[in-house]
Amino acid sequence: MYVPAVVPAFVVDITPQFEKKLKFVLCYSSQFSSDKETRNLFPSREDLRERVGSLARHFGLMIEARYGEPFATREVAAVEDIVTMPVRSI
Repeated sequence: MYVPAVVPAFVVDITPQFEKKLKFVLCYSSQFSSDKETRNLFPSREDLRERVGSLARHFGLMIEARYGEPFATREVAAVEDIVTMPVRSI
């Protein structure tokens, strides 16, 4: 099972934009291959589509959305009003 190397600080719901994101990712033809010999280095278009979708669904589940995009920060973020934060753990 794949475990992300970075735990996101926050996740953005990208459900409305997911198909557009996938379309743009697939524009990078140098990042995937149809050749079986190079699939370990460069996944096929179908594999890439599945990988991107699986990860987006994984992160989407964290925020109860269909698809999510994770973000990590190195610095502490300032919060102006803790009451308006959309989290359940406070």
